[in-house]
Amino acid sequence: MISRILGGTKITVLSSFTLGLGLFISGYAYASEPLASRPLGEQQAAFTMKMFLDVCVTPNGDKQLTKAQAERFGLRPLIAEVASRFTGSAGGQAWSAKISAGMWALALAEDGVCTVYAQKVDAIALQREVTSWLPTPTSGLEVKAELPTDSANGLRTMAYQIRRGQQPLAAWVLSTSTMEDAFFQGAISLKVVPKSQSISPQGVVQ
Repeated sequence: MISRILGGTKITVLSSFTLGLGLFISGYAYASEPLASRPLGEQQAAFTMKMFLDVCVTPNGDKQLTKAQAERFGLRPLIAEVASRFTGSAGGQAWSAKISAGMWALALAEDGVCTVYAQKVDAIALQREVTSWLPTPTSGLEVKAELPTDSANGLRTMAYQIRRGQQPLAAWVLSTSTMEDAFFQGAISLKVVPKSQSISPQGVVQ
């Protein structure tokens, strides 16, 4: 099992993506297909980013809106037993999608952390997608990129803190792996920071 820390929340998931969805293969929803003219890894990266923007970023921490967006995107809810394999001890709900380009899962934890998982994706292409969609200085927002961390199992994690002045607004966390047998090769998480919380100089939500 894999555990990650996001905004003080520990998220534990299975080490096998297909095991997590295997009980629900027949129930996958078919979402919009990415452009087939692009290399497969880029298609998967673009689709992962689109799902993250539509289902996680647009609702901006509103769990009811996140659930509604998941349905509009064509994601199908996972039964509680399977969903728990993606939300771990944080609790919450999960959805799935299978299209010609691959398999995806969405997890919405009880504390509002929203994560899109891509079973297969080009890690470099996904990082390009994420950085291209981060707020620019002209938006009035500041992005603080933390140094990437690498784990022994080949997982690389990069966190981006988004602020307006001294006010922390959200954190995007990108996790990628180039290992073929990884639980996932790409995941993007959003943690919206309540106004009552702050971010330490090390970029940790307190």
